[in-house]
Amino acid sequence: MRSSVTLLVMVMLLGPTSAPAQPKTAEKEAAFGFHKGMTLKQAKSVAVLKPLVRAVNTFYTTKPPRPFSAFQTYMVTISPAVGVCRVMAMNTTKAPGSKELQPIQVTITDALVEKYGPPGPKIVGEGESTLAVWINPLGPYTAIKLSMDHDADGSTSVMVNYFFSNYEKCRTEEASGL
Repeated sequence: MRSSVTLLVMVMLLGPTSAPAQPKTAEKEAAFGFHKGMTLKQAKSVAVLKPLVRAVNTFYTTKPPRPFSAFQTYMVTISPAVGVCRVMAMNTTKAPGSKELQPIQVTITDALVEKYGPPGPKIVGEGESTLAVWINPLGPYTAIKLSMDHDADGSTSVMVNYFFSNYEKCRTEEASGL
């Protein structure tokens, strides 16, 4: 969570004044077929979404509209006020110390570099290792974060978080308990 806040502060500070990573194809804010601002009803019309118990306004699916073979699970944060504001994709292994996610991480990194160009600065968070960050890849105030998380149960996850430009409004809404 701390690294997400740090990333958000970085994006807010850099905003549209920094040179954005330029995707090779023009694309509005979207990830795996979920678009910024989609309502819950719209998102449910393109994927079977189940509520994630431990997170407010967050839903998960194994079949997004546009899946990527390296991921098993996708989570979408959908605010009642601003719609979809974050999409996370992840692949998890339960084997402690396993190296099986390394080739998956390379595949994901290569795909992101191909689409958005080289990443920007790295941020290291508590309990998680950020591998790469793209600032403004989908427009001003957006970010993509590739990270690996090592849990106490020995599982390891590789994940990509897409933060859309309305993410700060989602966080504010979540904090106020809406």
